[in-house]
Amino acid sequence: MSLWFLFLMIKSRFQLIGSFHVTAANKVSDLQSELSTSGII
Repeated sequence: MSLWFLFLMIKSRFQLIGSFHVTAANKVSDLQSELSTSGII
């Protein structure tokens, strides 16, 4: 198990987590905008 392989695994794992956080944030903002247009917030 080389250090380079370990680095690539960690890097891809962080990219996956990062993209998940971005998607979750987008969903939350979409939900907030939908609620505000409905007049709930």
